[in-house]
Amino acid sequence: MPVTCRAPIVAALFLMAAPAVARAQAAPPVFFVGGLDDAKTRATAEVGVLVPYQVNDRGTKGEWGQNGKFVDCVCLEALAGVGLGGARFAIGPAVEDATIPILWVGADALLTILRTFDSPRAARPNTTYVGGEAGIMVMGIRARVGYAHAVSGAGRYGNVVTGNIGVRLQW
Repeated sequence: MPVTCRAPIVAALFLMAAPAVARAQAAPPVFFVGGLDDAKTRATAEVGVLVPYQVNDRGTKGEWGQNGKFVDCVCLEALAGVGLGGARFAIGPAVEDATIPILWVGADALLTILRTFDSPRAARPNTTYVGGEAGIMVMGIRARVGYAHAVSGAGRYGNVVTGNIGVRLQW
């Protein structure tokens, strides 16, 4: 395995470990599932977790924002997805706001590792891509866009624009 291929993996492991050492977890993690249409992996199922590190509760005990639910959260987001054209893993910082309980609003910036299968959309088959994505979410509808570079394989699509749009349910 070339050194250039190992560097993104080491960076991802560092990102996973660094926040845990820096601060204690502020609230219980929030899990999510979703479905999306990805620019490379096509129809994709996604699961993940938000680990809160800063929580600003509004209200008194027993109201929304207490007992494990949070508002104005700075989190570490980790997600994995598998689709018809490939699989992906992403990790990075996220912010979420739930001033109104059913109106989740959020944004994230993720380091993404994408592995395509035999039939990706506009990407090399059986290739690993590493890049970054930024996204927003309003009322459970999430959209992301990013850029990735091929770290394996040869041929067309050495660099690709990534993106997806989908629905997320959190609890």
